[in-house]
Amino acid sequence: MSPALYSYPRVGDFAGALTSFQQAEASYAKAEKFSGNHEFMMIEVKDRAETKVLSAIALFRLGKTTEAIASAEVAISELTRVEEDENIHSGIRDDAEQYLQQAQSLRSRFKSSQ
Repeated sequence: MSPALYSYPRVGDFAGALTSFQQAEASYAKAEKFSGNHEFMMIEVKDRAETKVLSAIALFRLGKTTEAIASAEVAISELTRVEEDENIHSGIRDDAEQYLQQAQSLRSRFKSSQ
């Protein structure tokens, strides 16, 4: 993901960040569809899920808690899929596991704020 995407939240432009994150999600989904390699496809799934986590944070900061929870839940589902895939490199699974833990923690935090 482009380092420029991380600049939006730092300046408080969560709406701009959300737009960028959603565009990145679409790009990862497109790349996943055209991948002929299973491991590369799973990397795209992981990257899209990581971006979903960032989208969830932006949504929460914009006061859209229900949408933030939904985004976190999609990320959790996708990261679980990657983490459990024994046909890919363990480093990819480990990375997915770290983001999975973050997504689960964020979802709990979002739910507790409702």
